[in-house]
This record gives sequence, C-alpha cells and structure tokens, in this order.
Amino acid sequence: MPSAERCIWDWKRDIFVSNNPTLRETVGELSLEGTRKRIQSWLDRQGHYPPAGSENEYSYFAETCYPSRTDRKSFFHAYVKKAVPHIGYRLIPLLVQAGLLRTIWTTNFDGLASRACSAADVVCVEIGMDSAIRTLRPPIEGELRVVSMHGDYRYDSLKNTVGELAEQDENFRTELSIELKDCDLVVLGYSGRDESIMSILRKVYSSPGETRLFWCGFGAEPPNEVSRLIAATRNNGREAFYVPTGGFDDTITRLSLSFLDAKHLGNAKEIIGSLSASQAPTKLFASPPIEPTTLFKSNAYPITCPSELFEAKLEFPADVRRGQWLQEKLSSIHACGVATRDGAFLYGNPRELQAALRHYLIGQIVRHAVSETDIGRDHRIRSLVRKGFLLSIKRHLSTHGTTARAWEKGSYESRKQNGKLYHIHHALRAEINVIAGRTLAVLMPEVVVYDSAGNLADLDTAKILQNQVYGYQHNNIFDRDLRHWVDRLVNIEIPGFDGGIFRIKKAPWYAGISEIGKRPLDENARRFVKQSGLVVNDMPLLFSSRSSNTEVKDIHPIRGLVTNRPWDFSLTSNGLAPQTDLAVICPAPDANVFSRFLYQLNERTTPPQTEQDYLLPYPGFTAAFGLPLVIPIPGDSGWQSINDNVEGDRLAAAKALAQRLCRALDNIRASTRPGAVTLIFVPSRWESLKVVQDPIESFNLHDYVKAYAARAGLSTQFLRAETVQSPQPCRVRWWLALALYAKALRTPWRLDCIDDETAYVGIGYSIDQGADNGSHILLGCSHLYSSRGEGLQFRLGRLENSIIKGRNPFMSEDDARRTGETIRQLFFDAKMKLPSRVVVHKRTRFTEEEQRGLCQGLDGVKNVELIEINIDESLRYLASKKTDRGMEPDTFPVPRGTTIILNGHSALVWVHGSALNIQNPKFRYYQGKRRIPAPLYIKRYIGQSDVMQVASEILGLSKMNWNHFDFYSQMPATLTSANSIAQVGSYLNAFGSAAYDYRLLI
Repeated sequence: MPSAERCIWDWKRDIFVSNNPTLRETVGELSLEGTRKRIQSWLDRQGHYPPAGSENEYSYFAETCYPSRTDRKSFFHAYVKKAVPHIGYRLIPLLVQAGLLRTIWTTNFDGLASRACSAADVVCVEIGMDSAIRTLRPPIEGELRVVSMHGDYRYDSLKNTVGELAEQDENFRTELSIELKDCDLVVLGYSGRDESIMSILRKVYSSPGETRLFWCGFGAEPPNEVSRLIAATRNNGREAFYVPTGGFDDTITRLSLSFLDAKHLGNAKEIIGSLSASQAPTKLFASPPIEPTTLFKSNAYPITCPSELFEAKLEFPADVRRGQWLQEKLSSIHACGVATRDGAFLYGNPRELQAALRHYLIGQIVRHAVSETDIGRDHRIRSLVRKGFLLSIKRHLSTHGTTARAWEKGSYESRKQNGKLYHIHHALRAEINVIAGRTLAVLMPEVVVYDSAGNLADLDTAKILQNQVYGYQHNNIFDRDLRHWVDRLVNIEIPGFDGGIFRIKKAPWYAGISEIGKRPLDENARRFVKQSGLVVNDMPLLFSSRSSNTEVKDIHPIRGLVTNRPWDFSLTSNGLAPQTDLAVICPAPDANVFSRFLYQLNERTTPPQTEQDYLLPYPGFTAAFGLPLVIPIPGDSGWQSINDNVEGDRLAAAKALAQRLCRALDNIRASTRPGAVTLIFVPSRWESLKVVQDPIESFNLHDYVKAYAARAGLSTQFLRAETVQSPQPCRVRWWLALALYAKALRTPWRLDCIDDETAYVGIGYSIDQGADNGSHILLGCSHLYSSRGEGLQFRLGRLENSIIKGRNPFMSEDDARRTGETIRQLFFDAKMKLPSRVVVHKRTRFTEEEQRGLCQGLDGVKNVELIEINIDESLRYLASKKTDRGMEPDTFPVPRGTTIILNGHSALVWVHGSALNIQNPKFRYYQGKRRIPAPLYIKRYIGQSDVMQVASEILGLSKMNWNHFDFYSQMPATLTSANSIAQVGSYLNAFGSAAYDYRLLI
C-alpha cells in the first residue's frame, strides 16, 4: 500500500498534469526531488494550495482529487485488491502465538494483518468503525485484535478529510487509552500526521506510568510532532524512544528473530527462507541461431597442464600474509604454491617441498590427480597452474620472471624519460581460464622497464613508459607482440614440475560473430569457430524535436543535442524552468580568471581535427540547451569569495578550508539563488589539502563538501585550475555545460526502450575506518526506477554482519534480505507498484547467502536478475577483415556491442569498442584511441532474460553518466553511481539512510 506522503505527491501530480497536460512525461518520476520541487513550485504560484509539509496536505489533496467518500474509497480499493502480505505481515501470527502481540491499532485500510492471520490459522478479531463496540471485548491469548481507526475499505466509510480525521470513535479513544496503561506501544509506519490519534497519545503519556513508547521511523531524526511527544513523555518520567529502522518488514523480522522462542523461531526462519524459492530456474545464455559473418581472434590458446599437484597441511605462523609467506619459503627451489584455508596446493619436487616446509608441515604431502573439471571449478588450482606455467617458461626460455609474468633479459628498444635513459623489454603475463570445458592459457603481451643501471625502473616511471607503449598497441601491434611469444611457446613440451609438462596448441580460439547485413562465413573459415557471439545494436537516446513536442532518437549524445533539444525542453518552453542559474565559490585572487572562463561557456568553439570523429563544434550553452545560463559576477550574493589562507597542520588546514566552503554554501542557500548549481574553483595551491591521510583521521575535502551540499539539496561542481586552463576548450565546455544542465536537475536525454517494467540497482561498498569490525562496511545502492534511465538515486546503508572474503566485503543473508526489502519499498514508493523485473549489478560475485537474501527481500518481483560485472583483465579479441590473404586483423578494434558467450552463465560484452564516426557513418570512431579494448565480463547468477537484453541494457546504461561528455562510460551508470555514493558514504552515514538524487553527488 502507498504511504500517506506518496499519496499526497501522486495527487499533487494529478492536479499539475490536469493543468499542464503536455508536461506529463517530465514529471513522471516522483521519486526525484527535482520533480517534486517543480510540481510544488507550480502549486505555490497558484496561491490557493497548502504549502509543502503543512498538516492538512493529506486531507486537502484527497478531497480535491476525490471529492466524495465513494471516490476516495475507490482510489484505495484499487491498491488494496492487489496488495499481498509480505514478510512482516506473514510473521505477525507467530508473534501473536508467542504472546508478544495482542492488538494492532492501524490507520491502514488494507486488511493485510487479518489476511495473514487467516492464512496462518490465527483468530483475528477485526474492529472497524461499524463495530467499535468490540474494543470493549477483553483480549484473549492467542488471538489478535486489529482495530482499523480510519475504517476498513470493505465495510466502512474511510477517513481522509480534515473533518473525518479530526474525530475518533469514543470507544476507540477509551480502549486505546486503557490498553496503553498495560502494554508497551511500538509505532511502525506512521508519521504522526493524524491529530485525532496524536491527541490520544499526548493524553496517555502526559501522566506517569510504567509502559514504554517505541516510535520506529525512517531517517535519523523523527518528525517535529513526534519529537515533541517523545520529549513530553520523558518529562513525565516515562521511557520513550525514537528508533531509526529499515521499515515495517525489517523491524518485524528483527523482532521475530530476536524474541520468538525456539518453536516459533524455527517457523519464522522457514517463512523467511521460503521467499527465495519463488524465482524460476535461471535460463542459460545462448546466442540466437544466426550464421556467423566474421571471425574474431582471441589471445586464448588451448593448453595441456600437469595432471598432478601436491597438497600440504600447514601450521602457518601467526600474523603473516599466507600467500607471501609461502612464496618466500619456496623461493629457493623450483616450486610454487597457493595458500588454502589450512595449507597449500603446490607444484614442485616432493622432496624439495618437504625440506622447504618441514618445520610447518602437518603430516605428509599428498599427491592429487587434477582434471580439467577441477581446474575450471577451483580458482585456487587455476592460480597454481598460472604460477607454474610462468615459472616453467622462465626456466625453459631462460628469461627473467616471477609467478606474475616472464620477461626477456635483453631490451628491444630504449627511451628517455625526464632526461634519463630506460630500456624496454618484451614481457608476458598469463592467466588460466576454462571456457566450454577446455583449459586455455590467456596470453597478454606487456613490457618491463629497466633503468641504465640494470635495475627495474621505479613504478611511476615504468607506468609512464608502459602507457606510451600500450597506447599504440592496436590490433596489428598487439598481434605482432603476441606472436613474438606464441611462436616460441606453441607445439613444444615445456617441462613443468616432477615430470609434468605444459603444452600450448598453435591455433588460438576464434569466436564466430554475427553482424546484421553481412554475408555468412564460408565453410573453411567456419571450422575455426570455437565460440559464438553477435553485435548487439546500441541503444538510442531520446531527445525533444526542435519543430514539435515529439520525441526523436539518436545514438550520439552530442549530435542529438545539437540537432534537436534536450528531452525535457518542454519545461523550458512552458516557462517552468526558463534558465539555468549558477553560483560560485572562489578565492578572491582567482576571481577574474574564473569569471572569464565561465563566460566562455556562452561562446562557440571548434574541436581540433583529431577529435572531430566524435566532437561537434560547441555552439554555446544557450544554443546547445535552449535556455540562458545565468552567471553571477564577483560581488554578487551568488558569488562567494573565500579566504583560503588556512593555518595549522595539513589535516587542520584542510578541515578549516572545508568549513569555509560549507559556510559559503549556506550563504548561497540563503540568497536569491537557492536552486543554483554551485561551482567551486579549486586552485593548484590546494593540492596538499585535497586528501589528507592522518594516523587518527582520513579526510577528503571533495567528499566532505559534496556530502554537506547533498544533504542540503544543493548541486555542486568542483573545477580544478588545470581544467580551467585546459588546452582542449571544446571538450571541456561540452562536458561542463552538460554537467551544469544535469545538476540543475534537468534531463538532457533518456534511453529508448520497450520494457517499462524493469528497475535497476547497482551495489558498491566503502569502508568506514571509524566503525567497529562487522559493521564498518558501508553499502552504496544506486536505484534506477525505469529502464528509460530516469530517476537514478543513491541510498546509503551499513552492513550489520558483513563477511570479508579475500579483500572484498559481502552481505550476510540478513543484510542481503534487508537490502532487497529496501529496494522493493523504494521502487514501490516511486511507481506505486512493484516492477516485474529487478536487475542488480555488482562488481563482486553474488554468494549463495546474498542470492537467498536478495530474493527474500524482493519477494513478489517475478524476475530478479543478479549480474556480476567486471572489466576482464586478460581476454582480448582482434576484429578481423577478409583480404586476398584470408582473415587478417582489422585496423579498428572489436565493435561496441560485441557479445561473446563464454558459457551458459557468463559472457563478454564490449562496451568499449569501435563505433560509428559522427561525421561520416562510413567511417568508425574509437574512443580514446588507445590499445585494444577490454571487454566487460558478466556473470549471471539468477535471472530469465536473454543475453541480448542484458547486453543492450548495459550498453544503454553506459550512456547515462552526465558528468562527462564521452560517447559512453566503460561501466553502466548503476555501478559508477553506486561507487560514487560508497566513496562519499562515510560523510553521509551519520545522517540516516535518505535517498539522494544521482545528480547531487556526481
């Protein structure tokens, strides 16, 4: 059932749309603060609607939209008939049977408590306004009384208006007063809007007594009326508490798991566990039955590995990193190992292993046979095979090497850096993968850098030189560097350990790719195909036409804006958002430079020749977005000059500067520009204050100020001096103009999609260094309430029982269930219905506990998709073209949208790849123009959708990051945004679990 607040906004929107029918789509996403502000601003200008937050909002808008009792009853009946008891209601009968609950006094109309009791064979005495006399009936153990104080939609006239809500039946008043003298009161899901009920509570708790009041609500602080009630109760010598909670379902679940006796506790766990069984079996990924039209060559080669390994049980010394300790112990012999929970898997000579580990061995070293199935199933064995393979290459080819890579002893070229000469050596990194049941060696050609003294170069210098080399390692160079190693390794026996061998086959794995409009491969080429895939079409973006109010499509963000108008241009043309206001915070010495830079946003500029395959000329802000950009001048109230001369150590100085920035934000909020986007100029002299790592406290200036502004609903944009002085003015102006438009809570474009019943979630984590272990992991959730890309919000939470595996945090089953319940509730609050499909993206795997918990929390959602997404660090594919000499590497990389099936649960998706040239569709464009693109590795744990839909959605969401002006981000917006809130999370967590518009934190 929708909350009272959600009903109010739904009714407000109905009034707004009935008066502005052409703006219906622009206010479709009520979960966004910007949408609500827009509606409220229009209502305020009319002069006869109650102000936001007034006590009579609910009754006023209920009566305005539905004048008769019958109309109001019909409105709620539409929701009641679809309502189904979720976990909180299903646990209530157990609390009754255990003697923990005897009466529910409710303002809801839905009858869900009585329906849950009926299903559990618990007697429920329903009391409505037509049967108020039943309140005088003494409670009976094992029964539940449900008192509908605002009526039961099935029998009564409902109470919604001021007059109706002002009165309560005298029997209700009397019985509630009597019951609260004998019983504690737990308030759940009630905001305190209703004066008739609040007056009863004030009267009851105005006199001394033994019973307690527990008011459970969302957020860190209660509403003002509730705060006054709690304070008055305490002043009268009684106990009263405000309890921040995750909502009704979470609170009832916690009470059940904490207080039920053994018999009923088992039943509770059974009910909770049954929720995860509602998902249908996961469908396997498969390519559509389309003939392949081209071959993509991979860097994966079939490999034969030693058929045995050794296992040792070890007593590890305390407080050591086991992997590092094991490597040190084996460094003097030809051996390698991978630490396990109670020992290690090993390659080597058993006698030498025994001698190297003798002081720590528990029992004897055991020999095990290893199959391809074992390698595919156990990542520890794959890690051992990789280390053993590289050490064997080092010995066989007489190269330098470690368990991470091998490299040649002689250099192939020299380069200067900072006046010093460095030598570049061919290197090889390898990974072991199992695809379609075959073990593959994935070979990555790299370089290692030495200085002129024969030592490995320092990390910073090595990184610079490696990037110089890799930047030009396109298809042909990558293929050449790969063959440099392959020609020396294939079809020979490479001695391994204790008689085992490694052997790589000459032919790499090829993927057969299907592209629309191209001829199928001939039989000769098709025999090389080991994998199947296709190129998924890029998802178009929606804009507003220049000539009408219709939507138009374009896959290019820049071309779409230049040729058309922003998607929400109707707000501008109707006068509801006629301009974009800026405010500025800037040190006084930098004011002139920064002011000149900002006014250049209204000037036209042309991109350099090297960027014209993607960038179009910047026409100025007004021409690009169809509305003026209002820029303050130094001295205006919207231009805050700050003194950045701060004293003390770095930490004290950084915190002092942050406080001055926050005070300047306060001044802007109190000025005539409260809704302006605030630009904060960051001079280079602040460099040492941006991030301060102190033994006592870590401080991030950007995150601190960004979080403070977000809590106040202010949009901010930090601008570094380097950006202001950038030699790429066209790119910078396009990026900043888009960011300012979006941060003014406008929508430049939306995704074009057919399915409007899908919601998206991204999960990210950060660590709160000041919290106790177990509860120190902050969970950042991004929520997209529709597949059109609208309504992206952040919500922050804290894991109560986090599980650390390796270096990654994971949710316990209870944490995952609570996360699922929050997602479920937020989506319902946004759309007044549950989505038919929820897609959850995460950078780490979904454990079985997380899978069960999320499905429990998302009970009622027909299709839950749990998808792990990461950049694959090793697998690369070379696009091919047909020549007179056969199939050869193409000059351009794999097309964006290429999707290759790895197995029934995983695939590779190229978000980063070649795309159409914006100037000429016959040409292609490759964003960044550096190296060959890495694909995204996606693994689905639960879900029903085909791989084309999953890939298409990821492609679309990669174009929804409005804080840059590239064609796309490499990750979908769900994950880039989740990581953003997780990073800012430690500065937001103390203020409750409020949702934040995505645009406030980018």
